[in-house]
Amino acid sequence: MAAFFNRAQELALVILFPAIRDSLGLNYLSLGILENVRLLFQAAGAPLWKLIVDRGNRKWLLAAFAGFWGIWTLGCGLAADFWQLLIVRSVACLGFGCYIPLAVSLVKDAFDDSQSERILQVLDAGGILGLVVMSIMLAELLNIVAIGWRYGFTILGGLSIVAGGAMVVLVKNPQRSTATETPGPNTPVRLPTWFKDQFLSLVEILKHPTVWLHLLQGSLVTTTVNTLIIFSVTWLVDIKHLTQIDAPFVFAAMLVSMAVGSQAGGWAANLAEARWPKIGRIAATQAAMLVALPVMYYLVLKAQSLPVIMLAVIFVAFFLNWNWHSLQQPQIEAVLRPELQSKAVFWIELGQAVFAAAAILGFSHYADNRNLTAMLRILGVDFWMAALILTTAYYLIFPAELHRLAPE
Repeated sequence: MAAFFNRAQELALVILFPAIRDSLGLNYLSLGILENVRLLFQAAGAPLWKLIVDRGNRKWLLAAFAGFWGIWTLGCGLAADFWQLLIVRSVACLGFGCYIPLAVSLVKDAFDDSQSERILQVLDAGGILGLVVMSIMLAELLNIVAIGWRYGFTILGGLSIVAGGAMVVLVKNPQRSTATETPGPNTPVRLPTWFKDQFLSLVEILKHPTVWLHLLQGSLVTTTVNTLIIFSVTWLVDIKHLTQIDAPFVFAAMLVSMAVGSQAGGWAANLAEARWPKIGRIAATQAAMLVALPVMYYLVLKAQSLPVIMLAVIFVAFFLNWNWHSLQQPQIEAVLRPELQSKAVFWIELGQAVFAAAAILGFSHYADNRNLTAMLRILGVDFWMAALILTTAYYLIFPAELHRLAPE
């Protein structure tokens, strides 16, 4: 339930934006601001949410922030202008980051290791199902001219609140595992010391050349992925002339393909690494980027008919998440000590999110002055090509760092 409604609320604004824009008189920059607030809050808040989850009552945190917090999504449907929408949406976004650390913590304590991974995969699938179902529902509500988007937020937020009540009744708070290294709910925490530890870890993390390459190459990829997710529905409506009702169906297909591709990319990278140790993941990821590039170019600049657009979107989306799951995350585990790995993931994802937000906001204004296709050409196709070329540096940097770190 939490996965279903959490993911649906995250991307509801992307699906509904063409109708919101027509109602409130917004522009592309408005969409860039609203969505990058969510992405930055989620990236910056990840370690804080983990800290809260490690010490709080997980059942009530889940019910509150993945359920009752839907009141702020409901409030988005009442916004009368951009500033009201920005404030209410920002508060709503504060709660979105709780779900993943809560789900991981609850599942790992409720199930053994062999079951936990399967349960988490089921929850991921539930999140994708929520996006698909809500995309269809929100699209149908847009048949109600001018106010359909308001009903969308109101219904979605209301259902989330009801789900929060169900979580209170149904969810059990398992005993925390003594095998984990979490401090426990009664362990005091000094926030200044905690923040100092986070920043001191950054000094150690940045000593690794592979991390620097992750920041550079990954920022380009993240910008492309975030741009396509944020603007795809609006671009399909404005440039490809799909209706506001048809475009969410293409978006839903894109998200499903991304989820499937992420799993397939991990499998392919593992096979390649077994065949060519140290460089197999790099080769698999670079091949995926190379295959996707011409189809992405055709999609952005040439494709016109709905069937062709749908097929191109599904094909490109299949490869969008390979870079992180198939290349960067495994390399972090290979070059960093276990106690630094989660901190490295946080800093790398935050750096990539900040870079992507700056690029998207700058080019959103550019799109308002020119057109959305020009923006997608640069942040989509050109940035993806630059990342593809920069991936070549991994063949030199990553094996060299593994050799340097190998015990003598």
